[in-house]
Amino acid sequence: MIAAIERSSPLVRPLQPWHVIAAVIFISIAILVSATLLSIVFGLQYPSNVPRIREKPGAGHLSLRTRLAYYTDCEALFRGAYEKYGKFGRTVLVPGLGLRTEVILPPSALRWMLSLPDNSISSSHAFVELDQLTYTLGEDRLLVDSWNALVANRDMNAVLEKVAAVLNDELRVAFDEQFGTNTEIWREVDLNKAMPLVISQAAGRYTMGLPLCRDEEYRQSTVDVSNFFLTMAAVMGMVPVFLKPIIGPLATLPMNAALRKFHNLLRPEFKKRMDTIQAAEKGEPVNEPEDLLQMAIRYGLANRSHEFNFLEISKRITITNMGTTHQTNMTMINMMLEIIDSDAELNTIAVLRDEMRNVLGDGPDIKWIKAKIAQMVKADSVGRETLRKTSFGSRAMLRMVVADSLETSDGVVLPKGSMLSVLTLISP
Repeated sequence: MIAAIERSSPLVRPLQPWHVIAAVIFISIAILVSATLLSIVFGLQYPSNVPRIREKPGAGHLSLRTRLAYYTDCEALFRGAYEKYGKFGRTVLVPGLGLRTEVILPPSALRWMLSLPDNSISSSHAFVELDQLTYTLGEDRLLVDSWNALVANRDMNAVLEKVAAVLNDELRVAFDEQFGTNTEIWREVDLNKAMPLVISQAAGRYTMGLPLCRDEEYRQSTVDVSNFFLTMAAVMGMVPVFLKPIIGPLATLPMNAALRKFHNLLRPEFKKRMDTIQAAEKGEPVNEPEDLLQMAIRYGLANRSHEFNFLEISKRITITNMGTTHQTNMTMINMMLEIIDSDAELNTIAVLRDEMRNVLGDGPDIKWIKAKIAQMVKADSVGRETLRKTSFGSRAMLRMVVADSLETSDGVVLPKGSMLSVLTLISP
């Protein structure tokens, strides 16, 4: 009886695939519109006299169409910001990831930005927001108080020639392992898989030293942490502020698992370094490593004893790994592809090989030193041209307003929490 009624009733229809698709689209649009409205109500409030890209004068917010353009035609959006506003010394608001609204300052504002104190606009607070450090690593002070960067700049620079020597050795080992040494038989190499392992191993020699930098599990762990870090930063950057405390702990579960594995791999090496330092303090003869881990431990013991522990060092090494591997990896992949792509027209490979032979010599005992690297102008040109054509980012001088308010050089008043940047030159 019921089946007969269902078949004959015009109000009951079998569920079709397009019904499900339509429902998903409708729910997605409803969520997006609701989140946009909530973002307008609870987000940063910019004065209506600040121009919004692609919006009418006096518009109080960015339209949904403009926000979608950030994902579908970002280059044209940013080019318009420069051509219509930046060129003429004007500030403009553009959409960012998720529901962010970001401030693009004109190039003429660079000198003004550099003159402002850290308690007015802050680079570290901007990167805390960009990297969503509260959720990716659990606390933002790791970037706000980045003493590990101080150690790298001060102590590692003092032994730069030694670092160049060990990197020369490690890069040879890493490239031979990932790309092979057979010059007769060709094989296919996936740069997206091989290059991160090469960079991770070379950077690991700088941060960890031997033998950990050559450990396959450690190398893969650093790559995994880096990938999860970037993914989680992007995901959490898209989440509205009022939802982050709810979504954050769930979204970052994979990141936390990758971090635990990295910590477990680093823990035995940390204990070994502590034993070395204790032996040295007792006057025993030791061969103390000259890498970033050892210098960070030394600095932490001497200057940050109140917060010194294994997890503190491990998290700071994680941040250092991000800085030494991610951008380097992308740049190296792009550079190799540019060299191969331009070789047919410009004979790029042969030109670079000739320069290497002339400057460094020919043979298995080539030594990289700072003075010789500075003479390799053609290799330097390839690097610069790669960065020009395939730059890592489209903006520079990323800063966050940390004062209660800030008036720009063209008279725009910005609220606390505004993200500022200047567009880099966009290649034609």
